[in-house]
Amino acid sequence: MPASAPAPAHKDENSTKIASVTTEMKGNLHELILDYLHRNGFSKSLKRFQSEAQIQTDAWKPSSLHLEDMFCKHNVWNSEAFTEADA
Repeated sequence: MPASAPAPAHKDENSTKIASVTTEMKGNLHELILDYLHRNGFSKSLKRFQSEAQIQTDAWKPSSLHLEDMFCKHNVWNSEAFTEADA
């Protein structure tokens, strides 16, 4: 019987990163999501997210950091890493 292939390394790395997310970091991420939904007019989604995340209406404030900025930086970082891997 052939041996099973080892799991890709990136899955283990991602699991470690996800496991290391602190409660404070999750709270910050939730605030970024709330801010994104609010700024883009997703009022129903905003209310639903607040309810599911158990966040009081007045417990968050808009952030100077935007989720879109983080996403763009992430994409740039990934494309640079991908380009370096091809070199």
